[in-house]
Amino acid sequence: MVDPVADEQLRALLGALKTRSGLSYEKLAERASCSRGAALNYVTKPGHGRGESGLKALLAAMGADAVESAEALRLLKLTRPGDVAPDEVGFAAAAAMADCTVWEMERFTPAEASVHAAIDRGAQAPGEHRLMAPPPYVPRVHDAALRSDITAAAGGDLSALIMLRGDSSTGKTRSLHEALRALCPGWAVVRPRSAAALRGLAASDVLSRRPCVLWLNDLHKFLGADGTGLSLDVLRDLLAVQRKHPVVAVGSLWAEALSDATTEEDRHSDTIDLLVTDNEWVRWHDVKPDLVASERVSARELALRSGDARLDEALIDRDRVGFAQTLAGAFELLQRYTNAPHRLNRLLLDAAADSRRLGHTHALPPALLRDITLGLWREERGRTSPPEGWFDGALAYTTKPLRSAQGVRALIPLDDSAAEHGTAGYDLADYLDQHLQRVRRKIPPPASFWDACLAHAPQSQVHHLGQRACQRLLYDHAIGLHRRAAEAGDLRALAEWAAILRLRDDLDGLTALSTDRPESCVFLELARLRARQGMLAPAKQAWHQAEAADRLDQADRVLADIGARDPLWAARQWRELAAAGSIRPYRLITKLYELGLLPEAIAECRSLLRRDADMPLLLLTLQDKAGDDEANLRLLEGFHELKEKKYNPIVRRLTGTPAAPRGNDIRSVAARLHEDGDLPKLREHSEKYPDKIVRRHLTELLLAADLEDEARDLAERSGGASRAYVAFLIRLARWRDLGRLIAEGDNAASTSLRLHLDGAQDLDDTALRIKQHGLDTDGTIAG
Repeated sequence: MVDPVADEQLRALLGALKTRSGLSYEKLAERASCSRGAALNYVTKPGHGRGESGLKALLAAMGADAVESAEALRLLKLTRPGDVAPDEVGFAAAAAMADCTVWEMERFTPAEASVHAAIDRGAQAPGEHRLMAPPPYVPRVHDAALRSDITAAAGGDLSALIMLRGDSSTGKTRSLHEALRALCPGWAVVRPRSAAALRGLAASDVLSRRPCVLWLNDLHKFLGADGTGLSLDVLRDLLAVQRKHPVVAVGSLWAEALSDATTEEDRHSDTIDLLVTDNEWVRWHDVKPDLVASERVSARELALRSGDARLDEALIDRDRVGFAQTLAGAFELLQRYTNAPHRLNRLLLDAAADSRRLGHTHALPPALLRDITLGLWREERGRTSPPEGWFDGALAYTTKPLRSAQGVRALIPLDDSAAEHGTAGYDLADYLDQHLQRVRRKIPPPASFWDACLAHAPQSQVHHLGQRACQRLLYDHAIGLHRRAAEAGDLRALAEWAAILRLRDDLDGLTALSTDRPESCVFLELARLRARQGMLAPAKQAWHQAEAADRLDQADRVLADIGARDPLWAARQWRELAAAGSIRPYRLITKLYELGLLPEAIAECRSLLRRDADMPLLLLTLQDKAGDDEANLRLLEGFHELKEKKYNPIVRRLTGTPAAPRGNDIRSVAARLHEDGDLPKLREHSEKYPDKIVRRHLTELLLAADLEDEARDLAERSGGASRAYVAFLIRLARWRDLGRLIAEGDNAASTSLRLHLDGAQDLDDTALRIKQHGLDTDGTIAG
């Protein structure tokens, strides 16, 4: 339990040291060899899990003397009175304290790595169960590049998360396991037990004690909303720190899971920054869905040498599912589902798949599966009750191992003898999970699904499930889930609860919440709503009621809403943040401009012209906005390097440089074809180059030509096309069509509609009903 008094005193001391140092958080992070987010959290965040080594680095960077450093370390120990100093325990105990599982590499078996058990189709006596070792490993074409990266990381020459990406049951985990066993003998393998444990691992010294592999197979289990899962900052903290021993970080991810984790909903999220933006911290290796010709040759040679009949069966692939998929029992799993003798057996697997696709990433509790299955049954058959003992029977059927004691199971029990049914929960076989997610992708879950999640989902999953309910505009379900998470101390859930109340214009509800839960995140949403309703004095009061660190995090939104009515007051707040070193001068100037204070922005920029290398180009832009060509000509004479920026249209205009020829990249070509209205050529271009921007242009041209059916079909296959189609529906106020898309899980429709409802001034009656009441589970308008 964190000592709040010591925590407050430590934050006050660190804040004073930072102010005295005059360092921005960017400079502080650079000097302490950590991320900006880590530095900010160490200095300002209440209850943050600070590590001793990280604190010492920050103290040195801020120029703390011996007395100040000793006091900071004393307060640190008081904030964690139950902790044992990491250097006083062994490696295994330190890993346990960090909520991680560890293995010695020689004991890191394929089963421990979660390599799919290879199924044996050979004849066997009734009731016989064989213990099967994995078949010989078939080298894959991606192995050379994968092993090159692992070798570089093991030698300290590469700091990056090495990722395999591909469909389920294509050999990703086996490839990683084989490479690590070959290249990292004698190392320890570390697997955090949760996203929170992974985030906390950076502050521990577990990875510094000996050479370690950080095992992040099924990476989606470590992702989450901003500040809750793996992020670029956390990855930098894990890998960028100078360590005595190297760290090799590896992981795997389905291509579909990558798409789901980086939806348009999260276009500026931690997950997008980590997995989509071009960065040096993640190295991707793609795994093909089936063997290529050279791999087939190797597999035949291995089958001949080893005499392993499983390789022969997989090469024949009589069920046409693929080589690795045959070994993993893909056909048997599908048969187990499609040939289930009772409807409830299939519904139980549907319930597990729905839980996964709607955001439940951890073990599925029996009570959750039971209630979701029962809800699906009643959706089909009304308020009838299934036969007595149905759940135990369905569990027995879906968890039965196929063909051997280690055979694949459709539903995998995760053992815990103290828990209900002897399990901590269940996992769905990967191949069946992927298959059912594709089959059920557009099926809206009934209200009973969300009720079951509220009643039975583990606390670690509740916040994320609340976000998924909010994506579908199921406001009442989302608030229920966020309330449960907030009552357990999750401030992010509380913030999202407050945001829903603001979106609904529920001033009474938000005011009551601020009284019941007087937290910064609630005050900031209250400030926004009061400002939008013209209540400026109460809005400013709510802004000041929030903690300084939280105000900084939400400043863009809150000060934009208040600044729309009182820009001078908002400008003062931005100046205070700049004076405290919380924001860079560049950001202050851009905010002054956004508030409509162009002369003030220009004056501020001129005052920093010789002290900040970013200022000349920014001043050029601002003076152009003011129409001051004379000032810009003088600026070009004073900063000759600006004249070299021929790509800049202002520079080209002022220096008489001819316009650059239009590009011939695929997006520029698509834009020209769109402008020319050349639909046949744009169709052909899109077929050849299925880029999201190209397809957005094609969709807009199709809609202009009244070819909506073709545009809608394209939108189902392309994110760029989907956003263009959704914008079209919003322009025509086709709210019911949007509701149907949202119920089917279209995140572009959800995000675009919520942004429209939040920002548009003149909403029609139907849009106002959606804004205030949301949607029902089938996409119809609630209320």
